[in-house]
This record gives sequence, C-alpha cells and structure tokens, in this order.
Amino acid sequence: MAKKGLSTRITADGSLHLLPLSRLHLDHSNPRFGGAHLSPRDEKDVVDEIVVQHGIIDVLSSIATNEYFESEPLVGAINKGHKGDVTIIEGNRRLTACLVLAGDDRAGKYGKLRAQHRNSKINRETTLPVQVYDWSKKSHRARLLPYLGVRHIVGAQQWDSYAKAAWVVETLKASELSLDNIKGMIGDDQNFTDRIVEGYHFVRQLVDTKTYDVQDSLRKGRGSFQQFPFSWVYTALGYRNMRRFVGLPQESVTRKNPIQSGKLNNAAQLMIFMFGGRGKNAAIDDSRQIGSLASVITNRDAVAVLKNGGDIEDARDVTRPPEERLIELLQRADKALAVGIEVASGIGKLQVGDIADIRDIIDRITSRIDSFVSLLGSRRKRPGKQGRGAK
Repeated sequence: MAKKGLSTRITADGSLHLLPLSRLHLDHSNPRFGGAHLSPRDEKDVVDEIVVQHGIIDVLSSIATNEYFESEPLVGAINKGHKGDVTIIEGNRRLTACLVLAGDDRAGKYGKLRAQHRNSKINRETTLPVQVYDWSKKSHRARLLPYLGVRHIVGAQQWDSYAKAAWVVETLKASELSLDNIKGMIGDDQNFTDRIVEGYHFVRQLVDTKTYDVQDSLRKGRGSFQQFPFSWVYTALGYRNMRRFVGLPQESVTRKNPIQSGKLNNAAQLMIFMFGGRGKNAAIDDSRQIGSLASVITNRDAVAVLKNGGDIEDARDVTRPPEERLIELLQRADKALAVGIEVASGIGKLQVGDIADIRDIIDRITSRIDSFVSLLGSRRKRPGKQGRGAK
C-alpha cells in the first residue's frame, strides 16, 4: 500500500522514492506511442491514448480494491520533459489508473470510471513508489531502454510492431548495443526486427521530408500507429520490385534515410497506392493484394493507370496479353447475359416503356456481337496461310 508523505529530495540514481501524483508525469514519447513525431501533445492526450488504445480496466480495478503495491514501483526519470518533477517511463498505465481514481485534472473526463470505484482510497495526496534515474545521463538511458523494451516486447503487455521498431531505434542511439544484441535479447531469430526497423526509417523519412502526410491516409491502422497499418509497409518492402521502385538499397536496415532522394516521390506514390491520399483512393483493398501491386509496380503503363486513380485490377489488365483480356471480358459478358435471362424469366408483365428500354439495350448488344463476329471472320484466314499447297 502506498503511504502518504513526500520525499523532499530526489536522488536520481535508481533509488526508491515515495512521490505524490502531482510530481509524477506521463511520458509523451513512450515507445508505446510509436515515436516522438506521433506522440500525444499533452498529458490529457496521453491519458486518452492509454485509456482508449491500451486499456486500464484491469489495473484500475486492482488498484481501487488493493491500493498501490509498493513492491511494484514505477520507473521514472528526471530531465525528461518536466523540470523538477519525474516523468514515468515504465508504468504509465498504472499511473493513468491512479490519476483517474484520484480525480486528477489530467484525467478529468473519466469521472464515470472513477464513480465505479467510490470506495477507492487513492486521492490527490497519495504517494507512489518510484525508482528514479537521470535521463540526461547516457549510462542511465543505456540501462533503462533495454529493460523497458524487453519488458514489453516479450512481456504480457506487448507493444505492436511500430512501437517495437521505435524502441529498437532509440535503444541503438542511446546504448552500445548492436542490432544483433537486441535481436538476441528479444529472441528474434527470423530477422523480423530488421524488417520493422527498415519500415520505421522508411516512414520517418517520408514524414520528416514532408513527402507524404500520414494524416492523409484513408486506411487507418491500430495500436501505436493509427494513421495506417504499418505491417503493410514492411511487407511491401520485402518485395524486390517494390525496393527498386522506391530506391531502397539491398541492405538499409539501420540507415536513417534509406530512400534515395530521387525516389522520394515514388515512395509517396507507393503509400498512396496502399493507403490513399492527395484526394485519391487506395489501389488495393487488402494486404493480400500487396503481392499483386509488387508484380505491376515496375511497369510504366500500370503505374500510370494507378496514378490516374485506377485500382490494382485495372493496372494488372494493362500488363496482360490482349487475347487473355479479351477472353475474360467476353466470359464476364456471357455470365452477365445468363443472369439477365434468369432475371427476365421471373418478371411478370412489363410496362411499355420498360420493354422499349430493354429492346434498345438488346439491339446495342446484338450490334456489338455482329461486330465481333465480323472481326473474327476477317481474321480467320491470316496472311501467309493462303495457298499453302501451291507451288
């Protein structure tokens, strides 16, 4: 149970302190949110993000019933955005639950959740146990980032792929760990980490250069990256044709800006083809169509179709032999006519106007069929075939 009281002096060396809620702040740049460029703007936003996207019902009920266990301290850091106070870098869900139960202004909109636990003893004066470090010291960051990542990447409250990638990138910056070290720590023997880190740098380069506005996406994602499904990005970059289209070198995993400068517009186009943007719908509707997109992405005619708003089927059509397209179109027409006959057989008496409209359509179809028959008849004898037996 957390006791009431106030630590007057904070020793930022990993020591345990009892600190009041007023001195504890949520972490805007928590890797759970997928990186600083997408982080919530203030602590009310952070509360919303945690409550809506990550949930607190389980910890809320536990803390309301049992109060806060001092054996499960939060992990905090000074010099991380809140001068003189402590930013919580591990335990943001627990802190959010306490803010809700205490009726803190940062969680003011969740009064209904608080009302469900009227007997809770958590209030604005309650102190929580916090192990405090100094974020300005590289040695502290190097110690904390691996701990935080492993705790969540392989723990019960796992981060999604974008949050994992953000954590890997930050850990590589702040520590002496290599990518192989990190992969060993989290048990990745399938090179999944390589793929998500490359995808992360790909997206960041588009964002930082303002080449593609992620808010423009029409297909939304989930978790830490809600602008679009991040998994589609690193899946697409696994295709050789896609890499060639966006100018990615074969080995670009740890490069901050992997896209060749002359290919940035192509990279933005790929995003539009997958997610929509700039007033255009996406060319594909399902992640299973990414392979189809990769198969046409290096064909100029197909890309032109996509840029003009066509979908993946339109793009595939221009890459197929005309004979194949013709047969498929005729098969579709045959099927449509068969359905039309079936519908007509179930209709009773028709109005005179309807009969006239139907006859006009039938006349047009008949005329087109005559044109087809005539065209095929003229090609029945091909040049060079006549008089095969003549000497």
